[in-house]
Amino acid sequence: PEHGWWREWPSYWRNLSDSYQMLGEHEQALEAALSCRELHPENAVCLRQMIRAYAALGRVEEVHEVLDELEPMSDVQPRDLVDPVDFLRYYGHAEGAKDAAERAVRWFEGRPPNEAARLGNRYEYGRALFFAGRTDEAQGVFDSLVAEFPGDVLFCMYRAVIALNRGDTAQALNDADAMETEAEHREGVPRDRARYWARGVVFGALGDFDRAWELLQQFEPWWEHSAWEHVRMIYEPMRNHAEFQEMMRPKG
Repeated sequence: PEHGWWREWPSYWRNLSDSYQMLGEHEQALEAALSCRELHPENAVCLRQMIRAYAALGRVEEVHEVLDELEPMSDVQPRDLVDPVDFLRYYGHAEGAKDAAERAVRWFEGRPPNEAARLGNRYEYGRALFFAGRTDEAQGVFDSLVAEFPGDVLFCMYRAVIALNRGDTAQALNDADAMETEAEHREGVPRDRARYWARGVVFGALGDFDRAWELLQQFEPWWEHSAWEHVRMIYEPMRNHAEFQEMMRPKG
């Protein structure tokens, strides 16, 4: 892959690194990510893979060093700066995850108004606030998103989870009901199945695993081949259940 047309394809190294991660071979995943960076030093894909591998290896300082490089890049995506929080937290580095969330918040708050107003930036800013423990502010962000897009399963789901963190069970149940009756299309996923996933997450956060499991089973095929879906912070309340662990296990 260092020669010919493969050399011009960073996704090859991303897929290779992800494959190693799915096998739990984190050192090899890092080697693939570093090879990607050597060949494509200006491509954010390579840095994203390095962050994931460093997080899995517990090399938190290196995660933040790569974030220093990633933040000013022209092709950085908003989620590139928030997903590291999930990675660090999943691999047991809570303090590093909180630091990553706080720096993501600062990055979003430093965007010019026209950029900050973009839908993707608003969504990721809300997630960053939530992960940083600023739940009142995060609630405000998702309140505004739900007001603009009533019943959107992604926005309602996050607002419900945040509400539960604030002790507002009634709001969470209202959002679960809204997702059932007004479910909108989530990108790449038919609307009827998307609401099963989102409502399953909410009931998991409510501590009703039986109901959550009933809903999530109807959505399983979406993440069977994902290298990263299982690390999401929103699944933490369900991680101790063997059925959920098997469902979310990357299957290649």
